[in-house]
This record gives sequence, structure tokens and C-alpha cells, in this order.
Amino acid sequence: MNVFRRDDVQIWLFLHRTVLNLLHWGKLLSREQTRIVFSRYSHPLTNNHTLVMSDFVHLHNHSHYSLLDAACTPEQIIAAAKEDNQAAIALTDHGVMFGCYEFYKKAKKAGIKPIIGCEVYLATSTRFDKIATKKSADQRNYNHLVLLAKNDIGYQNLMKLVSLGHTEGFYYKPRIDRDLLVQYKDGLIALSACLAGVVNEPLMRGDYQTAYNNAKWF
Repeated sequence: MNVFRRDDVQIWLFLHRTVLNLLHWGKLLSREQTRIVFSRYSHPLTNNHTLVMSDFVHLHNHSHYSLLDAACTPEQIIAAAKEDNQAAIALTDHGVMFGCYEFYKKAKKAGIKPIIGCEVYLATSTRFDKIATKKSADQRNYNHLVLLAKNDIGYQNLMKLVSLGHTEGFYYKPRIDRDLLVQYKDGLIALSACLAGVVNEPLMRGDYQTAYNNAKWF
């Protein structure tokens, strides 16, 4: 079952973004070296087949509204994007959308396109299950999933999902499940998130079949 429509260009950009982020944050590449690498890669979105830093957009960012997980403010995120001459930036706080209004207003004022999103907690079974994480087996009762709103319908659906995660699926974390995703998927773009994502987390455990099944479902 393919819930979200795949796009080769988005996959291409996502893979290069992931690799270069790892190189940069792993101190293997400086910011300037990262710019140079980007400028030498080609991609199908530009006429001259050159990917410059202004084409690059961070689609997974946390602000201080991700409690105990980030310290920067939405304003600081926007300032960093503007410094890099990026045309857009996303806000994807963990399980909440508290910062979206502030982020949207300040990004618009700064001339940056705001992309509203959220890194939701996706229950491994259903949002109603109350099963604790198996720490001994290094297995979670939820995974991370980044959702981005690409239009007004997506924004409305994202708010609905986040709200239901708190009112129906809260167990340590505000969790949603696949049933809700199927119901409120319109207007949303899904990303694979971090190492706790629906594909990455089972891969880290060596469970390749679950990782494959999860990727195939999306």
C-alpha cells in the first residue's frame, strides 16, 4: 500500500541532503566545503544542472518548542536560513505545532518561505495501545515521521493529526497511527525522519524485513 506519492526528484534531493548533513555535522566538511560540494552536483530541477546553496532547503528542524530536544528559537532558524541565502525553511517540532504561528509570521517578514511541519510519533501498532518501550530489546513502541504541509488542506490535516495524537494516542508521547495517516494524508508530504524513523530504526536493529515493509507501505 503506497500512502504517499513518491517523487524521484524529492528522493534525489533528500539523499544528497542527508549525506551532506552527516558530513557537515560529523565535522568532515566545513560549511564552506558543503557549499562547494552542493555547487558541483547536478540535479534535474535546474537548467544549468548546478545545485547551489540557495536551492537547498532544510526540511527537518527543531526549535525550543521541542522540549528537552532543541534550544534555538524559530527566529534563529530563520536567520540561519537567510544567512545561507536559502529561499525557504521548515519547522518540524516533536509532536507539537506550538511554534508554527511565530515561525510563519517571522519567516514571512524575513522574506523566507515558511514550510509548516511536525515530526510526529507514529505508534508501531495503534495509538490506543499502552505498551511500554522495550529498552532491553532496543525496540520502541513508536517511531518518528516527519510530515510537511504542502497546502491548506495539508495544514488542516496536520493540525488534526497532532491534536488526535494528544487526545487519543498520548502514552509517554502524543502518538498517531497508520489508520489516522490514511484518513488525513491529503496535502501532506512524509519524510523518513531521523535514526528513530520508521525505516531507520528497524535497520539499526538489524530487522531488514520490517524496514522493507515499512518503506513499501509508505
